[in-house]
Amino acid sequence: MPAADFFKDVSDPYTRRARVFPGITITLPISILAVVLVTTKPAWWSGVVLVLGASGASFLGTQLVRAAGKGKEQALYASWGGAPTTQLLRFAGASNKITVKRRHDQLAQVFPDLSMPDESAESANLQLADQNYETAIGALIERTRDASSFPRVFDELCQYGFRRNLWGCRKIGLWLAAIGLASTIVLGALNLADVISVSLLGIGLSAGIDILLLILLVFVVQEKWVRQAADSYAARLLGSLEILIKAKA
Repeated sequence: MPAADFFKDVSDPYTRRARVFPGITITLPISILAVVLVTTKPAWWSGVVLVLGASGASFLGTQLVRAAGKGKEQALYASWGGAPTTQLLRFAGASNKITVKRRHDQLAQVFPDLSMPDESAESANLQLADQNYETAIGALIERTRDASSFPRVFDELCQYGFRRNLWGCRKIGLWLAAIGLASTIVLGALNLADVISVSLLGIGLSAGIDILLLILLVFVVQEKWVRQAADSYAARLLGSLEILIKAKA
């Protein structure tokens, strides 16, 4: 990707919040280690680090999350019993079928050309009903893409994108954090043996960040953490129907 295209892509709010930030997060151990190495003697270390930095570790992380997050999404939906947006349109399993019927009616008002199945039709053919729901959700997403008009929908989308993408790259992040921690330990040992001269403060900072990232990836970045954001986004997206109908009236 040309540099101009890359910076243009990064300037997009969704790309920055949902792709760049996770990419920076998972490559943080390498980035911090690079800072430590820059201040390390002998001087040739700095040249090696500058070459690695020019190759764009954080940009690589951004590219990884773009593919990994989407790659995990279908598996997440399968484990949840379907996309949260689809589930909110199903009569089956709904705690409040009146709310489901209201959503169907609202979608029919906003998109008159779409067919929304009733409860009996859904029960007779859930797969076909889900296809109708997915089509309706796709149309609703396109109608609510303007972040200035639907800021809360956009915010929830970014939250979900960030968590999904970070979950998608969780294993890579764990490996990088482990490698970063091991490398920091080796640098500390070489420093004690007077083989190289490295900042002890830098080593401590690098090790601390690696350990913190390992803890976060193990105990916080879990499937249920992604599900919370997905449910919030689904509810907010369908809530935008109220705004669309009011604007149409």
